Amino acid sequence: IYDPISYRQDGIQDGVFKNLRMGKYAIEKKFNLSQLRIEEARAHLIEQIEKSFKQGVRVLLIQHGMGLKTTPKPGKLKSFLNMWLLNLPQVIAFHTAHQSHGGLSACYVLLKKNPEQKLINRERHQKRY
Repeated sequence: IYDPISYRQDGIQDGVFKNLRMGKYAIEKKFNLSQLRIEEARAHLIEQIEKSFKQGVRVLLIQHGMGLKTTPKPGKLKSFLNMWLLNLPQVIAFHTAHQSHGGLSACYVLLKKNPEQKLINRERHQKRY
């Protein structure tokens, strides 16, 4: 329950992950899973991640709650969330949120750039002679 969750894909720069951990990126979208049952939470998470990726959102804040009152296993949703995020191809990093954003009851999620964002970046950084 009191352990942070954390993951970063190979190739994610140290500075990018540190900024995510520290909550320095602007949160573009938030959603709350804390009052949902496990099956509902999974469906809602997948739907929101896919929608956010298509919209070009890069940083999410997911509120999952602590689950202290959950019986028989406290923190069950947090454990499931950790597993689900690892298996979503759009997710490249996540970490337990900074205290000001919910601490152990929330997490930041960094999504891949969608193809449109990649194209915009290539055009912006393309060398012109």
